[in-house]
This record gives sequence, structure tokens and C-alpha cells, in this order.
Amino acid sequence: MIQRVQTIYLIIIKVFVLLFLFAPVGEVSSNSSFASFSIMKINTSDSFEFQIQDSWHRYTVIALAAMIMVLTLIIVFSYKNRRKQIKFNQMNLLLHILMISMTFFYVDFIKAQTGMVFNFGLAIAFPLVSIILILIANRAIRKDEKLVRSADRLR
Repeated sequence: MIQRVQTIYLIIIKVFVLLFLFAPVGEVSSNSSFASFSIMKINTSDSFEFQIQDSWHRYTVIALAAMIMVLTLIIVFSYKNRRKQIKFNQMNLLLHILMISMTFFYVDFIKAQTGMVFNFGLAIAFPLVSIILILIANRAIRKDEKLVRSADRLR
């Protein structure tokens, strides 16, 4: 039963994680220079005066995002075992929280390197929306489990 509503939520979660990786998380700018940061790439203007070093925080966020996407795919295809789906979704929630915290460590690392003010972009909200979708998917899975148990009771 892949066509259940929680599958749609889980697919949307995967889309938001992909968008989070490639959309700008934020930017730093001064009078003459500009740098935009996504998790996968750093775009700088020609006159950007700081050399930004790569950070292990960024690679940790990428690894967590990859784990989230694989786990979400596992959750989608383990539709016969709803209890396992709920447990995996709780793990997915924990991975999202870790990804958000590592993103903020990455932002703090960039702020420390440049000494400029970091302005957050829209992509920083994507993991938060994903967390809400995980909670909604969990509720739908529990609802299905309750429905199956009530049908078993009637037999």
C-alpha cells in the first residue's frame, strides 16, 4: 500500500532535504563583496576578500542528509510493518534535529571565519518543515495501525 497519505508526506520530506542541500542557506556581504552559502556550494563574488576554508561541519550535514534520504526510502517501502515505520520515523526525526544543529555549527564557523553578519536564507526552514511532516506522517501511520487493529478485532 504505497499509495497511503504518509507516503506522500515522506516523499515531500525527501524533496525538502534535497532542496535544503542545494538552496542557499544564507549569505554574508559587505560593501563590495558578497558570498552565498548552500550546503553543497559556496558562491562568492570576485571581490570577496576572505578565503573560506572547507569545514567538517558541512560534510557532516551532507552525510546526515544522505542518511535521512535513505532512511525515508526505507520507511516508504516498509509499509507492511507499521511499528517499524514509526520507529524509523522517530530515528528520522532525530537525524533531522542533528542536521539542523550541525547546520547552525556550520553557520557559526562561517561567521567566525568572515567576521561578517550572516543573513539566513529560505533553505534554513526546509528541515523544520520536514520535521512537521514527519510528525504528521507518524500520526497517519498510527491511524492506519489503529484501523488495522480494529478490523482484526472484528474478525
